[in-house]
Amino acid sequence: MDICQSVFASFFVRTAAGQFDIEQPDQLLKLLVAIARNKLARQVHNQQRQCRDYRRVEGGGLDDDQFVAADASPSQIVADRNCC
Repeated sequence: MDICQSVFASFFVRTAAGQFDIEQPDQLLKLLVAIARNKLARQVHNQQRQCRDYRRVEGGGLDDDQFVAADASPSQIVADRNCC
């Protein structure tokens, strides 16, 4: 779910439950920013768990040209036949 949608969902559910007492627009802004900051920090934490850590992704140890054929490609062979 999108962070913004999650923030608004949490806000409306908790507001309907009477958990917030907001009197000024700046209080609402600060509350929404705090909720967003917490949700984003939680998402970062979840993505950095050891089993899912995006920083641990490594290449397979294969060279980039390992699977490139030494001879001409099929399209090059056809182009050479049609040329002459």
